[in-house]
Amino acid sequence: MNKAVIFGAGERGKYAYHKLSRAFDIVAYSDNKSILWGKEVNGVKVIPPNELPELSAYGMKVFICTAQIYYDDIAEQLNSMSVPYLKGDGESFFEIEGEFDYPVSFYKEAPYKKESESDFSVLYVQSKPCARTIKIASAMKSIGVKTYSAVTLSETDSDECPFEKEYLMWTFADILEFVNESQFDLVHCSNAPDMLVNVLLHSNKRVVHDCHDMVTIERKGVLPEERVLEYIANSQADGCMYPTEGLRDVAVKKYGIDPKKTFVVGNYPPDSFFKVRRLPKLSQRDGEIHLVYEGGIGDKDCKMTYRYLQPIFELIASKKIHVHFFSPAAFELCQRIDSVSPYIHYEGNYKGTSLIERLTQYDIGSALFNLQNGLTQYHTVASANKIYEYICAGLPVVSNIPCYTGMLKDCGAGGELMLNENIITQMNYYREIDIPRDLLQRHGMTMGGNSERILAFYKYICS
Repeated sequence: MNKAVIFGAGERGKYAYHKLSRAFDIVAYSDNKSILWGKEVNGVKVIPPNELPELSAYGMKVFICTAQIYYDDIAEQLNSMSVPYLKGDGESFFEIEGEFDYPVSFYKEAPYKKESESDFSVLYVQSKPCARTIKIASAMKSIGVKTYSAVTLSETDSDECPFEKEYLMWTFADILEFVNESQFDLVHCSNAPDMLVNVLLHSNKRVVHDCHDMVTIERKGVLPEERVLEYIANSQADGCMYPTEGLRDVAVKKYGIDPKKTFVVGNYPPDSFFKVRRLPKLSQRDGEIHLVYEGGIGDKDCKMTYRYLQPIFELIASKKIHVHFFSPAAFELCQRIDSVSPYIHYEGNYKGTSLIERLTQYDIGSALFNLQNGLTQYHTVASANKIYEYICAGLPVVSNIPCYTGMLKDCGAGGELMLNENIITQMNYYREIDIPRDLLQRHGMTMGGNSERILAFYKYICS
C-alpha cells in the first residue's frame, strides 16, 4: 500500500484520515503547531514540517487537509521545501496543477450486481450514515430488503451496521458511474445542503430525498446556492420523505411538490434500542438529580444558535443539578464546557445501543435548546432523535420547544421545563414519571413498526 502524510492535525485532518486510510498507509501527521509534535492523532504521530522533504523523497504523498484560510500559506511553505502536495477537505481530494485543482480518486468500487432478480435493493447515500438513515436501513433489513451504503466521508460507526456492504466514493463522477452501473432498485439520499441528491438526480435510478434537515428554515444566513440545491432536491426527486407532517406541509407549499410523492415517518428508534440493559441510577448513590443531554452542541458563534447550550447547562448546574452530556462536537469545546462547573460532565460520544445503555443511568432526558434569539421556524416542524432515545432508555423528557412538549404530554413521557421558574421543583416532578418499556410501541413510534409502510412507499416510487 502506498504511504501518505496528512498536513493538518485539526478537525479536517482527523476526518481525512478515515477516507485516506482506505487507500494509503498514513505514516504521519504534520502541523505547524509545535505543541502537537510528538503527540498522536488517530494513533498516528505528529511530526514537524521540516521532516517532510525526506519523506516525500521516498515517494510519500502529502495531503494538505486544513481550513481554507490556512491553505495558501501552507502551500507556499511546502513549495519552498520542494514538497509536492495534494489538497483535501476530508471528503474530496484534489491534484494541483498550476493554478487549478482537479478532483482525484484512488480506486473505484465494483458495481453492485443482484444475487437474485427477486431481491429488492436500496442504496443509502450520505457523507456518513446518520442516526435516522441507520434506523430506516435497519428496519428495511429486518423485512428482507437488501441494504447498502455509499459514503463520501466515512462508513457508519454504529454498533449494529445495517448495511450488507459500504462503498467509498471519491468524486461525484465516481458516484454517478457506480450508481448507473449497479442494479439497485432505489437510491435513498440524505444530506443538507443537498449536493449529493442533486448529483444523483442525474443517475438512471429512482431517487428518494429524505429531507430531515431543511436549511432554509433551520438557520439564518443561508447561501443562495444552498437555496437552489434545496429547491431542486425537494422538487425534482422521485419521492420525498420527511420526519413530521409539519415539515412535509412546508415543503409541499414551498416547492410545489405533489403530495402523493411524499411520505412521513418520524425519527423513531429501531427495535434493538428497547432491548438494552438498564444500569443503576446515579441518583441512587448520591441522592442528587442527574439530567442528560445527547446531541450536537455549538459555541456562541455557531450558525445554528439554538445549539449554544452552555448557558442552559450553567443555569441548571447552578441549582446543583448534574448535567451530563454526550456529543459529537469538537472535543476541545466539550472539554471547555465540562470545566465550567463541577456539576457539568462531558461523557464522550457514543451511538446506538451503547449510547442508550449509558443513558439509562440518569433521571431525565433534556431536549432543551437556546431560544435567546427567538424560536426558530425549524423547531416548530422538527423531530428530534434524542427524544425517542431518552424514552427507550426509560427516561422522562423535558423540553422548551412547544411541538416537543406537546408530543411528550400526549404520550405521558414528560413535558415543558420553564427555565425562569423553580427548576428543582419541576425536575423532581418529572423524574417521578414512570416510562413503560413498550410506551413507544403502543403509540406506533418505532421504525420497525413502520417498516412495511416505508417499503410500500419505496415500491410506489419505483412503479
